Amino acid sequence: MIWPCRKGVALVVLGLLAGATTANAAQITWSAPSLISGPSDVSTQGTVAYAYSLGNNDVPQVNGVFFTPAVSNGSFNYTDSNVQLDNYITYTGFGAPSTVSDTQYENLLTSAGYAPGATNQMAFTLNVTSGQTYLIQVWANDARAANFAATESVTDPSGGLGSLTISQTYPSGYGGSFIDGTFTADASTQQLAFTWSGPPNGTNQTSQVNAFQLRNITPTPEPASALALGIGAIGLLARRRRA
Repeated sequence: MIWPCRKGVALVVLGLLAGATTANAAQITWSAPSLISGPSDVSTQGTVAYAYSLGNNDVPQVNGVFFTPAVSNGSFNYTDSNVQLDNYITYTGFGAPSTVSDTQYENLLTSAGYAPGATNQMAFTLNVTSGQTYLIQVWANDARAANFAATESVTDPSGGLGSLTISQTYPSGYGGSFIDGTFTADASTQQLAFTWSGPPNGTNQTSQVNAFQLRNITPTPEPASALALGIGAIGLLARRRRA
């Protein structure tokens, strides 16, 4: 797959969405991964743009956020008016970390989409509004001991880099992690990709996403600032009329 970049340089990324037309992609700033703990992991900052569960046909509600099912079809993808998600197979047997005691959160974490092969990437194209600031949260979880230490990287065409531990030691048993990323959109879509990164001691050597949500966190003007802007605009209009 070839993505056009800001300066017209072709960026070759294996396994990504064919036919993408977005010329720009904002760089995402990622947090360090956090252990999954409970429903409060799900941010309520700003307003939700959309949220998806990649593994089953349920609609889990976690911390007030509804996660729409995005079950891949026979072409290993899912598309609607918000997103295009490519190159994954769905599965519902990943288990939930021992720290989670909420049935809806457990439902969200036991199902996932995973890439069909260690050398393949999962590719996401998210519809956004240019100039708006967003928070994206991504979950990757496999609570099975056989896949201990499985990890993956998260990249975007502009060089943002994050990582997720899909399966690691918990206070009791195993589980995964989630990360937060922030960006200000500079186009109508935002692209990112997930790539398995090792180490090669687990049986599940593939990238994986259980769920994600996108939230609009664009700052709103303070009331005083908004009033000052309004007064300034009225003054400018009055001067133009006198001229």
